Amino acid sequence: MLKNQTWQVKAPIMSVIIPTYNRAHLVTKAVDSVLSQTYKEHEIIVVDDGSSDNTRKVLEPYMDKIRYIYQKNAGVSAARNTGIKAASGPWIAFLDSDDSWLPEKLSYQMDCINRTKTKVCFTNVEIYEERANKKASKVKYKEEIFNEPFELILQKPFAAYIPTMVAEKKLIEYVGCFDEQLKVSEDTNLIYHLAFESPFAYIYTPLVHIDRNGQRTSLTNNPNVRRIMSQAHIEIISQAYFRCCNKPKPIIKKLCHILGHSLSVRAVTHCVDKNYSDARRSALDALYFGGKFQTYKRSIAVLLLPWLIGWARKNAYEQRR
Repeated sequence: MLKNQTWQVKAPIMSVIIPTYNRAHLVTKAVDSVLSQTYKEHEIIVVDDGSSDNTRKVLEPYMDKIRYIYQKNAGVSAARNTGIKAASGPWIAFLDSDDSWLPEKLSYQMDCINRTKTKVCFTNVEIYEERANKKASKVKYKEEIFNEPFELILQKPFAAYIPTMVAEKKLIEYVGCFDEQLKVSEDTNLIYHLAFESPFAYIYTPLVHIDRNGQRTSLTNNPNVRRIMSQAHIEIISQAYFRCCNKPKPIIKKLCHILGHSLSVRAVTHCVDKNYSDARRSALDALYFGGKFQTYKRSIAVLLLPWLIGWARKNAYEQRR
């Protein structure tokens, strides 16, 4: 860690952590959205994970309003963990440097937390495309407490999303913070660990803009990264499945079916790579865990004609390029 320039309000209740890497063109929008919060009892910690662009320069006008920490590039998990260690507040919120918050986000969440005594709170999101000039939809305020958090996080992809989360710092530290060995799906891993420890509150009002404009780079466009993400997702779901013996049967069944689906997709990937023995093994595992019709169809096809499945999927990949 090279430099740590500090500024904070007196005894902040909330520590907002913004990890960033080579996003000088986006990070100030994220910072501005935190500075615009109606809830003011917060500090902002920007962790620069070894940027080689002019991130520091664009943040210079903000140095009296943020805590800026520069570290050698170590990945987003390490950057977030650095922010957690530096946090002064008993509550933590995370914001990706290419996303932004609506002004009422923290106020709504802290009000919800104080009333319901929950330790983890998420909000709905608005997928934002700058080119389409999409505006946030008007949704009447509604909140719900999920005593069984998996009922929330298995509903839809963005139901439990790190840039919407506010959580107690002690609880995050208790579950081990972010796993720095994971290069992808580290956020999913943390949320799944939290789901075993505390009920989740969820605010249905969209309070976070998720940036999907043309300036945003996506790791999922890389086939090799998709493979790594798929494997990490399978491991996370597997760990949750084998820990959830005391969960309601519908939750266990849902995790089982997600695992079956993921394994069948991995079987197809093995076919593309011509690893036919691994493909058949994954297909058999998928059939064991089961799922929807597509899972069975995909797995049986891999068992019967793995070379044909690999050839067809590879051609489909090439045509989309």
